[in-house]
Amino acid sequence: TDCTQIKTLSPNAPSGVYVIQPAGVKTPFKVYCEMLPDGGWTVFQRRSGGAVSFNKKWNAYKNGFGKLKEDHWLGLKKVFALTKKTTKNWTLRVDLWDHEGGTALAEYNNFRLGDERTAFKLQVGEYRGNAGDAIRGAYPGIDQNGFGFSTFDRDNDGCNPCLFGDILQKDCASSEGGGWWFSKCGSASLNGDWHPSGDHLGWASGVHWLTWKGPAPYSAKASRMMINSDVEGYERIPKARASGLDRVATVELLVQTYGKKGAFTVTVEILKKMNFRQLAQDLQQKCCEGAGNQANEAESDDNATGQETKFTVKEEFHVYKEVDEGETVYRDALYIQHSLTKAACGCLTEEYELTQTKLKSVTTEKNFKDVSKPECNGERLVTFVKKNATPAKDRDESLKMKDLLGYRGLILALLVCFSDQKRFKKVSSGTDCTQIKTLSPNAPSGVYVIQPAGVKTPFKVYCEMLPDGGWTVFQRRSGGAVSFNKKWNAYKNGFGKLKDDHWLGLKKVFALTKKTTKNWTLRVDLWDHEGGTALAEYKNFRLGDERTAFKLQVGEYRGNAGDAIRGAYPGIDQNGFGFSTIDRDNDGCNPCLFGDILEKDCASSEGGGWWYSKCGSASLNGDWHPSGDHIGWASGVHWLTWKGPAPYSAKASRMMIKSV
Repeated sequence: TDCTQIKTLSPNAPSGVYVIQPAGVKTPFKVYCEMLPDGGWTVFQRRSGGAVSFNKKWNAYKNGFGKLKEDHWLGLKKVFALTKKTTKNWTLRVDLWDHEGGTALAEYNNFRLGDERTAFKLQVGEYRGNAGDAIRGAYPGIDQNGFGFSTFDRDNDGCNPCLFGDILQKDCASSEGGGWWFSKCGSASLNGDWHPSGDHLGWASGVHWLTWKGPAPYSAKASRMMINSDVEGYERIPKARASGLDRVATVELLVQTYGKKGAFTVTVEILKKMNFRQLAQDLQQKCCEGAGNQANEAESDDNATGQETKFTVKEEFHVYKEVDEGETVYRDALYIQHSLTKAACGCLTEEYELTQTKLKSVTTEKNFKDVSKPECNGERLVTFVKKNATPAKDRDESLKMKDLLGYRGLILALLVCFSDQKRFKKVSSGTDCTQIKTLSPNAPSGVYVIQPAGVKTPFKVYCEMLPDGGWTVFQRRSGGAVSFNKKWNAYKNGFGKLKDDHWLGLKKVFALTKKTTKNWTLRVDLWDHEGGTALAEYKNFRLGDERTAFKLQVGEYRGNAGDAIRGAYPGIDQNGFGFSTIDRDNDGCNPCLFGDILEKDCASSEGGGWWYSKCGSASLNGDWHPSGDHIGWASGVHWLTWKGPAPYSAKASRMMIKSV
């Protein structure tokens, strides 16, 4: 139905052109699927040059134009067909490239288009990314969310005339050079005239995302707009997918052959090899509509906590008599209730409760409330399945429900009797968060247990699961609750709570990055007290061992926060320096000069440990302050190439790494 489903069913499918058929659409159509680690994305806009004109009329934007492998517009009609199903949630992703080699990203959840009667009205939800929320606008009154699409022959932009600087224009589409969801005219317009360099003539014309490159008229080099859907129900469980269907099909085949000689022994041997939890989860997804999302959350939670868990089973065997062709046959009605069933939807519970009345009506020798556990006797279970797994079409209509209960009950009964119920030990989910994200693209952010190569004892980390991969967080600051003014051993081993403010530990970061066959990227996220954010990324991140004082190594910088590690001015490059704390000084100055104040060492003045270099422009572990301005030149959460050189202390920071 869309690229997300294709990626889910075929995780190794490459990017390329595919044929899809969304629900309710009679004629399939082709799309370009961008297969990323976080799922399959359906591309509906691509710009990379001026070969394809986007200055088109309404019908062209409605039906689409261009070649799918090159610059193109998929068509508003097709995007509406994809997103109209309200039971699916869609994410819009906008990728941007400038002429200097930089990139930016904007994502919006709850994306949807209205039909043609609404002029394909745009709907977007919450924004995230580093390009800025240009759809809602760089200033008030130009929010494009909720506006219809405009072209130069159909105007829905909300202004007539439209003012660009000191120039009046009839409509936005004519000025921009392409169609869009204009709103007087707004800060976003990726279908405007393409220019060979960032600077271009005219206030309006261009490929614009003014919260990224603005308010000066900068035209992006390239753009891409694409959407993916939240995987629903059964498909969402990473372990299940196609293999889950295979497991259920295997059991279904076993049930059908149960009456044959020797089939019971074969069945038991096969079931012994199956994972009780996994198969039960597979069955739940087939049984319970909408259970997949909750089941996935339960599974992810187990991965995240890394705690010992047991597949909790409650067994109630109600034994009763039934006369069948003159022969008394004991049959066991099984009700198994466990945490997953309850969390998912309780469909087995409902069926069992409805069946209780039927069972009670034929009870002759035992009170229905009596509970006994039958022996795991092959002959009795064979009788049980023969009576309960007969296809419903060959039996009285009233017995269909019993068929359902008997079928699932049999499988679970056999698993209870013959499969090992293993305790889930505290084992690693992967070598790092990047690997976890790669293996389970829908894994949520949270605490996971990892075991890097060469490390004997697994340890917990917080994984930030972003669209570009799984990031291992090793520093988080958001307030003053956790003091970062610690000694060497605290910084070496770590402190704080992983879900809150914390420092993972230099020893663990070294263990992660010491393998030279892996390249690591360091990402620094910053938040100020006024609602602004900034980003700094460094390639080839690595720490030395303790003998080098966990020496810092970073490569090429990119971002909008400035390269504070190398410093706001010469002579204070922290790259290549060891870590310093209040009880271990490696900062390269004694005494250290702050303005006109001499201090013994940087860590004492800043209020926290860091890779200081006389002392440098970066220090995210210093004293936390409730506002940006603070007393003293040194103390604070600093990134002086972003907020400096005046002493500004950031509101929050996060440092995390990802392997490439």
